[in-house]
Amino acid sequence: QKVNRVMKRSVEFALANPASGYGFVKKYAQEMDDDVIQKHIGLYVNNFTVDLGETGKTAVKTLFNRAANEGIIKEVEHDIFVG
Repeated sequence: QKVNRVMKRSVEFALANPASGYGFVKKYAQEMDDDVIQKHIGLYVNNFTVDLGETGKTAVKTLFNRAANEGIIKEVEHDIFVG
């Protein structure tokens, strides 16, 4: 649970201070276009990262179910969410 709290605070900080991690990402990015970098950051730093909510959890469950139906993964028979 402590890890969850720390991760949540980190994402909340990044949302409140969007430029804070930009230099780090740009340093290691394969794509140097600013717009592409911002979109990449937006994939990981967003409100769903802070809290999936029911919409996000449903989306993840749907993804796992589709993958299982296609034989990509085994069927998930337990709760995959922590907390």
